[in-house]
Amino acid sequence: MLAILAVAAASAAPPCGTTRPPKPHSVLLANEKDKLLVTAVAKGGATVATQLMLRREGLLETALRHRGSHGTGWIHDYRHVYARQPNHRPPRNATATCRDRAWSCVAIIRSPLDRVVSSYQHAMVTKLGGRLGLPGDCPFRRYVAYVASRLAEGRANVHVGSQVEAYYGPPSATMRYLPVETIGLGGVVALNAVAPRARLDASNLTSSHYRYRRPRARRPDPDATADAPWSAFAEGFPPYEDFFRDSALRDHVLGCLFRADAVLYARACAQPWLRACAACARECDARVQKVRGVRSG
Repeated sequence: MLAILAVAAASAAPPCGTTRPPKPHSVLLANEKDKLLVTAVAKGGATVATQLMLRREGLLETALRHRGSHGTGWIHDYRHVYARQPNHRPPRNATATCRDRAWSCVAIIRSPLDRVVSSYQHAMVTKLGGRLGLPGDCPFRRYVAYVASRLAEGRANVHVGSQVEAYYGPPSATMRYLPVETIGLGGVVALNAVAPRARLDASNLTSSHYRYRRPRARRPDPDATADAPWSAFAEGFPPYEDFFRDSALRDHVLGCLFRADAVLYARACAQPWLRACAACARECDARVQKVRGVRSG
């Protein structure tokens, strides 16, 4: 599976006419004394990464009480406060830091299929969709077309830019990738076993960013979900996989727009320390299986 994806990623032609990648935008949470860096991107586990690091530092409750520009309890307001604290300033060159044997880096990543659906949901629920020029009842397929156009221009916003562009080389002894889908299954425990300085605690962490609400009422025909207007989901959001019943749309997202992210995800799932967690390996295998046979181009 990994070999199939690697061949696609190595293609000389840029995906879908992309001429230049969007500027990377990572969440960087550091502890300089302990030489630990936890990173993620928007809609790719940034909230959970922030919760993990703030809990480690004994600051999670402080963050939830903090009143910032978004009111009280929005954890990313406090993340900016954290980054200004002397021992917590992020490194200026994270790429070099994560190649330094003195450091331990952890990148939270997410299945690219789930991430693009989550970014669609975020755009439509918040005011972001209007600022992006999307119609109020925008269907998912039209949103994907918007993402493709922005990637082609190298101007994707932080919620849809590639995860790969923000990360720092292949898995290694200093650079470990943790799929967000495995965090509640023992992934953090497995990580701590090989990176003792991490000392992360994932118990009772939740994030609406990677969970969907089960429908409370009749939802659109699953085969038509990608073309349903946003208003069709007023009573509940369908399972993410319903948006990819159309294999051509799935191929476009995985084999074209985010094929490098799919390769990264497969590589992360192949890390021996993660596969030592049986539940994590099963979850990874199920998600990697979804991209089997994807056509690139």
